[in-house]
Amino acid sequence: MQWVNAFAMLGKMSTYLAAITVGSSKNLLLTLPTAVGTVVGNLITTKLSKKYEPTKLLKFCGIYSPVASFVLFGICFVEAKMGIRFFEGWNSIFFYVFYYFIFGIGIGVQELSKSHFDVEFYDYLEWQTGERIEAIQGIVPGWVNSACVYLRDLAVPYMIAWAGYLSSAEGDLVKTMQAQPTYLDTCLKILGFLLFGYTLANVLKAIILKTSYDIEGEKKEQMYRELAEMREKRHEENETA
Repeated sequence: MQWVNAFAMLGKMSTYLAAITVGSSKNLLLTLPTAVGTVVGNLITTKLSKKYEPTKLLKFCGIYSPVASFVLFGICFVEAKMGIRFFEGWNSIFFYVFYYFIFGIGIGVQELSKSHFDVEFYDYLEWQTGERIEAIQGIVPGWVNSACVYLRDLAVPYMIAWAGYLSSAEGDLVKTMQAQPTYLDTCLKILGFLLFGYTLANVLKAIILKTSYDIEGEKKEQMYRELAEMREKRHEENETA
């Protein structure tokens, strides 16, 4: 399931988007609200994980992320292409800071839930095989993930060039880009890469879990009961060896 993370391009695309909207030196205006939301999402997950399994939280992210992304992108699209202004002045700034914060909450829930799930999945593999095989199991998926990330990084320059990003521009990039007739289209395309790449990764994770992993509820309790017995038996065998 690691390979789907290659679709997430939050760091790269937020940097490009900041460079043509607020300037590279002010990247924190875009990333800080998301980072704060991520911390809040982690705290929320810490509480929810006592009641809900990580698989359920990851499936929830598969719904939360598309909704948050479509709402934010939809508002930006309507304002840019139709000239309809939902917010003005400080209200506009507050809205975007707040919404990046809301988007960041989903990131926090996803990240911590994925960490919890990784631990559970290694327990699942031990239950199936009778051995702890983290090192072996991680080799091939690691190669696949590295290959996917490599291909993604190769594609990024072509993606931003298609979006209209002037990577070779000199001087004030924000003013240079704003002078282009396709400026708003460029911003929307890069925002789309940022939002929907991450959304696609979360949706694919939710689909994989829904179709290929059914260790929840009573079956999960059974798994850990049998794991405890297996580990106790293995400990006794090691003691007598």
